[in-house]
Amino acid sequence: MAEPKEIVRAFLEALWASDRERAKAQLAHNAQWYFLPSLGYERPMPGHRATDIVLDDMIGAFAEGSSLDIEMHLLLGDERNVAAEYTARSTAADGSPYENRYCLCAVVEGGRITEIRPYTDTGPLRDLIGGTGE
Repeated sequence: MAEPKEIVRAFLEALWASDRERAKAQLAHNAQWYFLPSLGYERPMPGHRATDIVLDDMIGAFAEGSSLDIEMHLLLGDERNVAAEYTARSTAADGSPYENRYCLCAVVEGGRITEIRPYTDTGPLRDLIGGTGE
């Protein structure tokens, strides 16, 4: 069985590549995602649904054809808990540059992610997606 850090890395890399199927394959069927309250999304949200929102509303808000440049700063974990800190850079649909630093904390049990808690500056993210959640 893969180590929790590698499971989280595989999940993030799939998200960054907009590979919905591969990202969801890293999640337990009952995974929960805890968006920051200021984004206005349901909390907690089923992980598979939240993955769709991230891919459609957030990563999908970048300019068509723009690349998502990720700089991984830190990936720490033990047998259950993982923290990944990274910076994402791209171009928003309106042509403006996007840069934001993230910290994603995850719980891995039985070889799948059961809980995701991402932290970021929600200002640039809200600007990218045009307001608050659903």
